[in-house]
Amino acid sequence: MNKKIFCTIGPASLNEWTIKRMADAGVSLFRINLSHTNYDDLEHVINKIKSSSDVSICIDTEGAQIRTSHINSDKEQLKQNEILKIASNKDMINEVDFCLTPNNITRQFEIGDLITIDFNSVVVQVIDKHNSQVTVKVLNPGNIKSNKAVNVNRKVQLKVLSDKDKKSIKLGLKLGIKHFALSFAHAASDVESLRDHLLNDSVLISKIECNQALNNLDDIIQVSDAILIDRGDLSREIPIEKIPLLQKHIIQKGKELSKKVYVATNLLESMIVNSQPTRAEVNDIYNSLLDGADALVLAAETAIGKFPLRSVDMIVKIIKEFEKEDSFANPKNSFENLSLFSSLTEPHGGTLVDQVLTPDQVKSFEGLDRLSVSNENLIDAEQIAIGTYSPIDGFMNSADLKSVIKSYKLCNGAIWTVPIVLQVEQNIAKKIKEGKKYLLTDSADEAYSIITVDEIYTQNINKLVCEFFGTDSVEHPGVRKMLSSGDYFVSGKIELIKKISSAYKEYELTPKELRFLFDLKGWRRVVGFHSRNVAHRGHEFIQKKALELTHADGLLISPLLGPKKSEDFKSKVILKAYELMINKGSYPIEKTLLAGLLTYPRYCGPREAIFTAICRKNMGCSHFIIGRDHAGVGDFYKSKKSQDLFKEVGDIGITLVFFDNIGFNKKTKQYENVSECKDIVPLSGTLVREAFQKQEYLPDWFIDKDVQNMLFNNFDNIDEIFY
Repeated sequence: MNKKIFCTIGPASLNEWTIKRMADAGVSLFRINLSHTNYDDLEHVINKIKSSSDVSICIDTEGAQIRTSHINSDKEQLKQNEILKIASNKDMINEVDFCLTPNNITRQFEIGDLITIDFNSVVVQVIDKHNSQVTVKVLNPGNIKSNKAVNVNRKVQLKVLSDKDKKSIKLGLKLGIKHFALSFAHAASDVESLRDHLLNDSVLISKIECNQALNNLDDIIQVSDAILIDRGDLSREIPIEKIPLLQKHIIQKGKELSKKVYVATNLLESMIVNSQPTRAEVNDIYNSLLDGADALVLAAETAIGKFPLRSVDMIVKIIKEFEKEDSFANPKNSFENLSLFSSLTEPHGGTLVDQVLTPDQVKSFEGLDRLSVSNENLIDAEQIAIGTYSPIDGFMNSADLKSVIKSYKLCNGAIWTVPIVLQVEQNIAKKIKEGKKYLLTDSADEAYSIITVDEIYTQNINKLVCEFFGTDSVEHPGVRKMLSSGDYFVSGKIELIKKISSAYKEYELTPKELRFLFDLKGWRRVVGFHSRNVAHRGHEFIQKKALELTHADGLLISPLLGPKKSEDFKSKVILKAYELMINKGSYPIEKTLLAGLLTYPRYCGPREAIFTAICRKNMGCSHFIIGRDHAGVGDFYKSKKSQDLFKEVGDIGITLVFFDNIGFNKKTKQYENVSECKDIVPLSGTLVREAFQKQEYLPDWFIDKDVQNMLFNNFDNIDEIFY
């Protein structure tokens, strides 16, 4: 992004997880507001930010401003014509209703002065004065809080830098801080006063937030490294309806003098409490970028708001949209391609395939010839049409198949490792015509999808299985299946009539549905986990560890729901086991979603690891867990071979989280890499399956005892657990 994002750090964001995520999202400056940060806490705040990211830090001075100091709780709600006493000496708090800072500022007040508190919500008038204590009358009632800005309707003398500012600047320089912002710059001399306290390589940002600054704008800009328009404080002295035009003027003046201009305040104010912004806020931000703002500054949204990361994500989305070429200027582009989920990981190839027919469209194809295919073919057709296999939109032709086998790519250049093919016997192939549409049906002649045939071709199957699986052994279940499925291949675009009947439909969420859910939950970073086994403690460990390492918003547990080989766990068993673990709190329930993938294992090891990662990328995952023997079978694939292939094919657009084989250290009672200690007991799905087949219990540190009890007590025989 060319435009920058600055974020204020406060209670809502002062933690490693949020700081790292904001940094990863593209924040280029973290702001510490001294008006809301105690000096005694400043070093801790700086060190916390520095230990969590490499993003630069800016100290924002208190500057020449008046604020409420301490408000007695019974005086937070002021009534019309109420009489109050105010002082600017904290020692007098027992004698007055509330205090102001800086010290002794009330000595400058005069009878008749109008004082506004916190964006004009409250207006009081000075009606009496005695030394540093004044008596005021409430002319406009409302709520007041501690540490809120106060304005007087005439100029009062205030120090450019408070004593706290000076101490904080000195500490900041000691800790390597380069950026400093001057609050309430009135004139060029104010800027120079701050400059005298900085180093030669310091960056000085002057904040334009008062009428005096506007009168001296050119001079302030010339002696500053950058300027920041604080629209909130500016609107205390300038009518709010004049702010938009004034913003344009200030930005233009900054451009003329070759200085960066940043815009702050009220960008996403509604997101302090709401998970989504208003349309007016989005429009305002976009127009600020159109005005020429070089950076957007989030304040309360990230300092005290309920949704700091969502606020950053929203700014990122708006900036990215702004920096795109005008998509509507090209008549070839369609409004139908607009997506609600642009903040999620982009689908593989850039567009999520969606080839599901409407009921009216289906009616027009009822008289087509029918082609009976396997359940696996119907599964592939469904996943093609709903976008799980994006960018593939049909069964592969000969050119794509050759490219995938030889170079791990489709002909269009997209990385792809697994053939998605429709194999048929020769007698069937002879009846099929290129250019014609066919209904794809199951063995009961029920139609599920339509193929528009574009090529019928043959292959040397023995050579193909060797190149694909790395072996021609019939002991390999994938080899055995491909060798028995026919020597002819039919390619063509797929359109879905209806989904396959399934007992697990509530878990079979489409990529579009998952993206909708992730967006609704505010999940931008999602870790996907693929499995065909009941979870053991090793799986549980790497899933939670991946959440921690990636600072993710959520975990998608996505087991295979299609047919598997003999002695694999049945899908209902896997789902029930995960449901039990999630409901009992083994996983953080607010960060975990169980949604299976209706496909079948190819058992092709490294190639399938990439394939399953791409499927989860299309579902909206940003990260994907790869274990030691991901999607392997028997001893056909060496440990960590998947990691080698990922390096060979290059970036697939989803971040991989690799894990070695995990075991249990009986001495430390911890889960660790098996290779790290001889005392570690390896954990594996194979051992779990073997124990269950013998109906033997494993220790709770191997697999959750409640899961074992549930399986042994709820299923009458072993055939209900395994294929």
